[in-house]
Amino acid sequence: HSRLPCVHRDYGNGGTVCVCDESHCDDLEAIHKTDKQVVTVYESSRSGHRLDKSVLNFGQNSVQKANKSVTINVDKTQPLYQAIIGFGGAFTDAAGINIKSLPQILQKRLIEDYFGETGIEYTLGRIPIGGSDFSIHAYSYDDNYKNDFELKHFNLTKEDFNDKIPLIKAAKQVSKHDLRLFGSPWSPPAWMKNNSELNHGGFLIDKPGGKYYKAFANYLVKFLDAYKAQGLPIWGITIENEPASTFIIGNLHPWNSLSFTPELQRDFLKLDLGPIMSAAGYGPNVTRVMICDDQRPFISQWAQVIYGDKDAAQYVSGMAYHWYMNDKSNLINLDMVNNLDPTKFIISTEACETWQGQASRLYLGSWMLFERT
Repeated sequence: HSRLPCVHRDYGNGGTVCVCDESHCDDLEAIHKTDKQVVTVYESSRSGHRLDKSVLNFGQNSVQKANKSVTINVDKTQPLYQAIIGFGGAFTDAAGINIKSLPQILQKRLIEDYFGETGIEYTLGRIPIGGSDFSIHAYSYDDNYKNDFELKHFNLTKEDFNDKIPLIKAAKQVSKHDLRLFGSPWSPPAWMKNNSELNHGGFLIDKPGGKYYKAFANYLVKFLDAYKAQGLPIWGITIENEPASTFIIGNLHPWNSLSFTPELQRDFLKLDLGPIMSAAGYGPNVTRVMICDDQRPFISQWAQVIYGDKDAAQYVSGMAYHWYMNDKSNLINLDMVNNLDPTKFIISTEACETWQGQASRLYLGSWMLFERT
């Protein structure tokens, strides 16, 4: 496939961007595994280089490139690090609404640019289970009937059928890879919570082992069943999006939200969620459960509490975290979590830039976000 070049535009923010419209979009050469002793390098720069390709050939003791050599030392005593599961983005209501606002030809092109062979080939997709802070209103899948413990009135919503599922299917159609999907709930139905609201934090009523916690576990299974029925099996779930953030923001949390402590999540896992998912055919070998799904400073505490309990840890496949509080001081937390149980993976599940006025927004051409840890 011949690569179409970038049409540059400078918005005065320190770098150029590539313009994509109905008449022209740049693309990438499909990546293939190289022969032995060959390394392919793709380089981008603020000045306008965009994934420019060069090929390095290993000589006897060095890499040869343009009559220069670079020596690479490999420490074979260092044990292997964790494998990379993949890279991806989220199929949110907001993404669907914005993508659908484009002309049809650009909708198709955008999906190909993210998931296709001449794009960046994303292999992961996160799906909010119900409403989120990427929705235009708060909702769950069982809002209309209070105390529906049997979840007889559980239903996917128009957001799933209009804004999420069609885009997921389009991505799977253009992907050459197995697109791994994972779900994350922001809030259960309001009737399961002690504040009777979808928003503003709050906990599940009563305690793990009780009927409200079991209802939430069954609610998550219903989601897995519903997407499977749409031809979209779910690779994994996180138990709750940012369960500790309500302790930071307090009751001002304006969108779908639910609080968990590490101890509550541990007990929910072993008393409710783990056994219920396994009984429904979604055990750890089928659907991977990820804990925490919150900021990096918190992950070592969550791992200590949950990985330290074998009855809970048996249902857990990995640790999920977000990037908003990342800095060099908490980088060590990743090693601490891995050392507690190297058999469980670590995955970054959310990183976005929110609109907070002119002082905090995405600037086209700025490399500030690329350079964040």
